Amino acid sequence: MDVNLNPKLLDVVAVPETSAANVAAVTGTVVEMLRNNSFLVEISDEHGVPKEFIAVSASDAKVAPPSAPPSFKGAQLPRSRQLFEEGILLLQNGLLEQANKRFAEAFRLESTLAGTLMNLANQLAEKSAFESAMLIYRLISELQPQYSLARENLAITHLNRGTHYARLGAMDKAIEDYNVCLWLGPSEGVVHLSQRNIVAAFTRLGITHVEIKRYEEAMTYFVAACQLWPFEDTRKNLGLALVSILAARYEGHGIPSQSNFRQAMLMGLTFSECLNAFGATLASLGKIEEGRNAVRAASEADPNNQLARKNLEKLSAPQVSFDLSASMWGLELVEPIPARVALQ
Repeated sequence: MDVNLNPKLLDVVAVPETSAANVAAVTGTVVEMLRNNSFLVEISDEHGVPKEFIAVSASDAKVAPPSAPPSFKGAQLPRSRQLFEEGILLLQNGLLEQANKRFAEAFRLESTLAGTLMNLANQLAEKSAFESAMLIYRLISELQPQYSLARENLAITHLNRGTHYARLGAMDKAIEDYNVCLWLGPSEGVVHLSQRNIVAAFTRLGITHVEIKRYEEAMTYFVAACQLWPFEDTRKNLGLALVSILAARYEGHGIPSQSNFRQAMLMGLTFSECLNAFGATLASLGKIEEGRNAVRAASEADPNNQLARKNLEKLSAPQVSFDLSASMWGLELVEPIPARVALQ
């Protein structure tokens, strides 16, 4: 069955006559956001066939009210297929209630059509049209509760939208999607990946807070990451966070001894790595000389510590910026990983 869905299938807008030359007032489907707060709108004929694209100012385009269902004349198809294609066209025009009725009857007559609809949703998901794909997966899950693959793909699409948000820096939205993925009860592999991506988001939040010198708050995120994913990178990040808090509170003089870093070293850090993080924290707080001395001690404790040597060069420069990168601590990012939607 040769059917495609528009990735922006629900963004149906009314386009006034003044929006484009030679175009009367019509409804169209938003397919892309353009610059200068405008939309690219696809105009279709009465059969849903695209005929042109126009640019419309966001202030001119209005959400289209529900219209009468399109008519279907002369269809030479089995009843189930006719209902299915009617459902597709209704869905494309944002008429969800009518579309659901058509799909429900089509699936009753031919249950395999649920898989056909899911394949269309998969295509949308692979194009990163997450919201549209989710809507269809939910529709299939409601009409065919036994079709567990639709629920699995709904969870995967939440995971992938979370990864998209994470890469944009919207960690709160990312974590929300990862949690929804888990609540949907997907397969073990997807659960594992979603948990790992939550760790990636917590780690990014921790590093961000280190960069703005909010070490106590950074510590809470690194603790959460380590609890979910107690492996080398998260343990070392937690250890480095402990060292940064120690440095921020340090009221002593001179270079701390190994006993000051006992807990951090139990998490996998070397004495040299602790001294380097200690010095980086002091430098970020404007204590350049004390920070330089600690980093020099880190380099002496382990001449192979390349990060300490690099930091010592930075801190020995004539002008040192107080806004130092979190990479100076040796913190490790955990990158979010997307998943592929499951095929039938």
